[in-house]
Amino acid sequence: MESFYTATMNIVLVILKDYPQFLSDFHFNFVSALPDHTVQLRNMILAAFPKNVQPPAPFSPGLKVDPMQGVQNPQILSNFEAYLKVNNLKEDLNSYFETQDQELITKICNNMMSSNERIHGRVIPATSVINAIVLYIAQKVHSKSQAATDVQQREKESIELFKAIVARLQDSTRNCFLNCIVNELRYPNSHTYFFCLILLRLFADSEPKVQE
Repeated sequence: MESFYTATMNIVLVILKDYPQFLSDFHFNFVSALPDHTVQLRNMILAAFPKNVQPPAPFSPGLKVDPMQGVQNPQILSNFEAYLKVNNLKEDLNSYFETQDQELITKICNNMMSSNERIHGRVIPATSVINAIVLYIAQKVHSKSQAATDVQQREKESIELFKAIVARLQDSTRNCFLNCIVNELRYPNSHTYFFCLILLRLFADSEPKVQE
């Protein structure tokens, strides 16, 4: 298994060097398929960025995320919306953005917690489903048809939505949900900026167990 993992790392490293756009465009499929403990392999995939983008050095003095506001949306070629067919999650999310009905949040959370998969005899949250929810919310906020004022309003609504979801989820699903948010911190784009804001607000406004 160690040899297999090392060989996989080497293959991904070659792809990262020569075809980074491929890893960037399909990052959803890759990170959803990886177990939580393959941190280095996951980071290699999330480090990929299009060749026409030059990210700032992460340890630059005074580095801020604000310049990422208003930059282009990332290209995502994965069919992640297919995972939202589970328990009509896509319809519930759309209804929430239209009505702000708090009962829909409870329904969405219950469907998230009931979306499980069995791996080696263990029942764990369905990462693909939860990852798809996180990504779909970002897509709704930053769709090309949204005006700048609408984007700002959607961002405020989404922050409250994320805070409500985190508060209602059980521990294992909450951990998976937060990990899926972290998976969207990639090269400078509108989603990275959006999820930076989400994480900062979640940490500032949530109780200690969420901060941990």
